[in-house]
Amino acid sequence: MDRYAQSLKTELISGISSVVAEFELPLRIKIARSRTLNLIESLLTECSLNGTIYCWRFLETLSRKRQGERFLRTGLVIAFDGNERRLRDESPYKRDEPPEWGWTQEDGLSLLRLTRGQPLRNLVRHEMGHLLGISLHHSNCVMSWECTKEKFCPKCKQMILETCQVAN
Repeated sequence: MDRYAQSLKTELISGISSVVAEFELPLRIKIARSRTLNLIESLLTECSLNGTIYCWRFLETLSRKRQGERFLRTGLVIAFDGNERRLRDESPYKRDEPPEWGWTQEDGLSLLRLTRGQPLRNLVRHEMGHLLGISLHHSNCVMSWECTKEKFCPKCKQMILETCQVAN
């Protein structure tokens, strides 16, 4: 987290925690320590050009580094000031649609581009939905691309419950 994201740390954690609690997920939320933050910032720098983070390049680089670095093996939610950095999804099917607020992959990576005035809790819950297996955007749910609602619709709730079913 950069300085702006740090100022929103409590709200960010609250948004993530609300999803973890809602679905009773056996997950712990931890703020990265300085050594891990340095690794992440190094990756961001390596995968950025002129203030734009190239999402797929970041994911591929992270995947290679995760194998040898125990600090990067867990899921990562990286929040940053959207006025300082932008996101670019350079995958073949998304080149014309730069991610406005966030970019998330089910393998445990979520990049949150924070801008003033956005519904932060909704954004966090939306990206957590992607992290937990919902790939589509649709209305009347937090999974709308505009993130105007805070709640998951019944269909999305069911998808998350099925995806995250934990064996006892």
